[in-house]
Amino acid sequence: MIQIDKTDFLYKTLVKLGVDKENLDEEYISFASKGITNIKDFNNNLNAELGMDYLGEFDETILEEILTYYKDIKKTKKPKIRLNKLLQKYKEEPTPELRTDIVHLKLHDVLLIACGYKLRHTDINLSDLVQICNIGLLTAIEKYDVDVKLNFDIYINYWILKLITKEFTVRGEN
Repeated sequence: MIQIDKTDFLYKTLVKLGVDKENLDEEYISFASKGITNIKDFNNNLNAELGMDYLGEFDETILEEILTYYKDIKKTKKPKIRLNKLLQKYKEEPTPELRTDIVHLKLHDVLLIACGYKLRHTDINLSDLVQICNIGLLTAIEKYDVDVKLNFDIYINYWILKLITKEFTVRGEN
């Protein structure tokens, strides 16, 4: 059994990510058993879980879907302000306009995560993946605390992975 150290990096990171208290020990053990000891290991693990490091085979229909979605993303108007300032403003006054600006800045990341997962799991619809990744992005925006000083990209990856795992585990059981 892995000893839970509530003072180490991993435990503190999971707390910063907003993991539910009842799931905290379970998630800590899950990550600790993989040998995660620092922020680089943590982020690499999330990327590996999402399949972003996988360059497997894919067919032309997947590529067409990806290109279509990418063209739509390119049409969105990106704000000129930096992400950190947007997140700070959103914390002070959460408005739909600021949330939309943050979403527009991170849509490329959402597509990257969805595509990486799609390449690994060709039986899953890309539009479903993108939708789940978008929900993960919105969840991350709502729960993110700028005062914690946790990298926002890691936070997004965490919430997207959590939702993808939950969604496709539930679907697989039915």
